[in-house]
This record gives sequence, C-alpha cells and structure tokens, in this order.
Amino acid sequence: MKMFLTLPLVAFTVASHASEQTQSCEQREAALQRQMGYAQEYNNRHEIAGLERAITEVKRHCRNSASRNGNADEIRRREREVKELRQKLADAEDALDDARNN
Repeated sequence: MKMFLTLPLVAFTVASHASEQTQSCEQREAALQRQMGYAQEYNNRHEIAGLERAITEVKRHCRNSASRNGNADEIRRREREVKELRQKLADAEDALDDARNN
C-alpha cells in the first residue's frame, strides 16, 4: 500500500526535476512546497526531510536566468571599463617615459 501511495509522489518529483531548467526560483520553490504537502499528507518523514533540504538549497543558491544574464552584462561592462583604464594607464606611462627622456 505504501508503494501505491508513493508512486504519484515519485512521478511528480521526476516531472518537476525534468522541467527544472526552465523554471524560475519561485516556481521551483512552489513545486517543492507542493511536494512537501503531499509528503506531509502521507506522513513520509524521509521525503519531508529531503524536501526541507531542497527548499533551503533553492532559497540559498537559486538564481533566475534573468539575473544571471544581468550579471553577465555587468561583468562585460566592468571588463570594458578595466580595458579602458588599462589603456589610459599605458598612455600615461608612455607620456611619463617621454617626459623623462626629454
């Protein structure tokens, strides 16, 4: 009987993990919370413990793809700034060498 009750939960878990790459952090957490409800309904302590860990990890480490893309844009912008500043530094060093040699 336990196996019969656990089967829908396992199927739901597999389906939610398959679509994980396209879900936002909020959607992932909501799916885990739904699974938590099922686990609590059937008093599945091991599943509850695993879902609690999963929810904690989602809250701690999940980043939406939009924010990752935003970070990538910020990184590219900062890299351009560094490149420009290095060029200015090289120009200033060249000017200093010219001044010393004259």
